[in-house]
Amino acid sequence: MANSLLTTDLLLQVSGQMLEDQMVYGNNANMEHKTDFAAKVGDEIRYNIPIKSDGHLKSETGAIDQVTDITEVPITLKIEELAYDKVTLTDAELSWEIDTFAERFIKPRINAIVRQVDLYTKSVAGAFAANMIGDVGSNPTTHDHLLAAKEAHFINSLDDNPTVGIITPRAQTNLRKLNISNSTDYGTDKPMALRKSYLTEMENTTFFRSALAGTFDRGAIAGTPLTNGGAAAGATVLPIDGLSGDDDTRINIGARFILTGSDTTIYTVMERGTITSGAANLVVYPAIQANAADGVALTFQTAHIENYIYEKQTLALAVLPTADGPNVKGITITTPEGNKLGISILTTNVNDTTLSRTMQWQCYLGGKVFQHERGVCMQGAS
Repeated sequence: MANSLLTTDLLLQVSGQMLEDQMVYGNNANMEHKTDFAAKVGDEIRYNIPIKSDGHLKSETGAIDQVTDITEVPITLKIEELAYDKVTLTDAELSWEIDTFAERFIKPRINAIVRQVDLYTKSVAGAFAANMIGDVGSNPTTHDHLLAAKEAHFINSLDDNPTVGIITPRAQTNLRKLNISNSTDYGTDKPMALRKSYLTEMENTTFFRSALAGTFDRGAIAGTPLTNGGAAAGATVLPIDGLSGDDDTRINIGARFILTGSDTTIYTVMERGTITSGAANLVVYPAIQANAADGVALTFQTAHIENYIYEKQTLALAVLPTADGPNVKGITITTPEGNKLGISILTTNVNDTTLSRTMQWQCYLGGKVFQHERGVCMQGAS
């Protein structure tokens, strides 16, 4: 017999709390957007970013006539993915009490969603590879490696704002082996930090390890990639062709390459490059340094290790429920930090007093690094 106390609304409340609790990358991003739901992949979400002002100096006889415009700078990120997990319930599962149902049924669904949210967020964070510190392809092993990363962040961002570091399990182990990592750098949380096996704070950075962090996946770079039609100096979009990947496969954010010839600049892909008929348009940083002719070969660089240190506010992320309807209902949670995130349940009829057998947990994802200079990718020494 079905448990009539198990309703879609109750499941959503439990699901939303679990989603907030379990994310690693997702909980270290800026989700302070105004949108409560998304209708489809391709929808655009707007953030307003305060402009930076350097101020002015006035001489003894000068006039105060320079006014700073306080208009915030709007940025747009696009909903790119739908994360979901679909299941069919048995008679036995429909009869469970909420505590059992939450532990044995909801939790595995949310774990699956969290994995997809964190994998997506990690892929967006690849933009910090534009600021590569250390020998690419190696994990940090010394305090010098961390100091070099923090120095680069300070020089690039011109301030010393607190940062978060999401690093590989190996990098975390290496840092914990250092004497400096086992001292009062843990502060008052030292015993808890040691038990949980993570670094709470070093060099004004709060560290988290993630099992999802590892060697960067450059994406569908196979083939003989060449410039397609060339590009003028100053361009930020580079058309390429000669790729052998299937349509709709991608060159990932954070892939790095050089152009054959006198231009030795290492360019970083800043947005996903989707392949169509062997061609793609790559949004790159820095801008193309010298005119590139048609047919210039691209050489993709060694894949880096995903150890990212960045200011949390610079990584914009949307985790949104779908719009409510007869077969779908969602919930949006606002965290104490002001972040919004949500999840939906798709079922036969969300207004039924008892649960339907087939249910799908889902949420839309969109993300963008809008100030890549406020983050770095920390490597070690080869």
